[in-house]
Amino acid sequence: MLINFSAGIIVTVILSIFGVDFPIIWGMFTFLFNFIPTIGSAFALALPVLMVIIQFGSLGYALLVALVIAGIQTLLFNFIEPAVVGKRLNLNPLLILLSLLVWGYIWGIVGMLLSVPLTAIIKIIISNSESRDLQFISDLMSK
Repeated sequence: MLINFSAGIIVTVILSIFGVDFPIIWGMFTFLFNFIPTIGSAFALALPVLMVIIQFGSLGYALLVALVIAGIQTLLFNFIEPAVVGKRLNLNPLLILLSLLVWGYIWGIVGMLLSVPLTAIIKIIISNSESRDLQFISDLMSK
């Protein structure tokens, strides 16, 4: 939640710097939409960019705003968030990204929502095993 909140604040500041109307609204949308896996970030990017096109009438300016917001979202949600979640759950950040892909493939959006808790449960079960092979897998899953 803190990462989504910081994304909303950063988008609000960036849109204020670019002079886009209603930056607080777009920041709130960014905060809320990023709770929706996969498509939420796309909506959080598309709506402010559409506003830039409507307000300024320039595709180049809209592309610049889109690149900046996409860069912020990529940094926060593909690098910082997996590292923070992995540190809190003692899971490897790469494992979190792979589990998102696997569970998303198996169960779609519901699988993406449940990917980290399911992977954490699997790690807990494996780490409580007496088997040396499973302990090796548990060590690979940890940071």
